[in-house]
Amino acid sequence: MDSQQALMLLGAGFAATAVLEGLLLALARRQGWLALPNERSFHSTATPAVGGVAFALPVLAYLGALSLAAPQLRGVV
Repeated sequence: MDSQQALMLLGAGFAATAVLEGLLLALARRQGWLALPNERSFHSTATPAVGGVAFALPVLAYLGALSLAAPQLRGVV
């Protein structure tokens, strides 16, 4: 993989994360998937609790693409 492909994948991953984050936050608010504040919380209002999924999915997709592009890394991935 050359540097141009790596930068394109990085940009695509960033864009996918931003879009997924927006969709998941809207879905979480609509469905009531919220972390409610309690005495141990740092937040004072109900907060959507699914944001990590939007980060994890593009990372997993990248690792899958990496394992296809470099078969010798499949065991590591």
